[in-house]
Amino acid sequence: IHKYVYSHNVLLSYDKEVKKALNSLYKLISQKFGKFTKVENWIIQRIDLCYAWKFKSQQEAEVVLSFLQSFNFPRKKKSTYDTSVMYIGSSYSLKFYLKYEEFYKHDFRHLRDYYSYDFAYKTLNMARGVLRFEATLRKKYLSYQLGEDLSVSDIDSVWRMTTICSLLEKFMGGFNVEYMKKSDI
Repeated sequence: IHKYVYSHNVLLSYDKEVKKALNSLYKLISQKFGKFTKVENWIIQRIDLCYAWKFKSQQEAEVVLSFLQSFNFPRKKKSTYDTSVMYIGSSYSLKFYLKYEEFYKHDFRHLRDYYSYDFAYKTLNMARGVLRFEATLRKKYLSYQLGEDLSVSDIDSVWRMTTICSLLEKFMGGFNVEYMKKSDI
């Protein structure tokens, strides 16, 4: 959705923007292929919920990532890399990663070659100092939480049932209120 809306995924989309983008995508698909199943009826196979912290510097983001890499998560396989840490499971996975490095490695050249040098570098600079948290919720998890055959019309329920705060709280084993309140997240 992000790449469809912005041509990159440095910025995040909110639930209303997601529905608007899906409706726009539906129009494009219908023009190309004719009659097509309405957006509300599309079955969701996976949702990636994301949150991004923008730090004052890339170095500060690296220090925070280094701290987060020391955590373990019950029943998840941990994989640690220089610029990320992942906790992989069959129904959902969590990861923290430095957006600058990920964007440079995967998307920068595409924006530079197909859009413009200025746009590519502006977007790369937006990614500097960003630490991204991403929860990949697979169909198995979504079905367990909200019922079988979850469709696009159920997106509002997904946002309510599976918030970033609840996943972060679960990851960190609860918040230490001396350091951070839920509202600070």
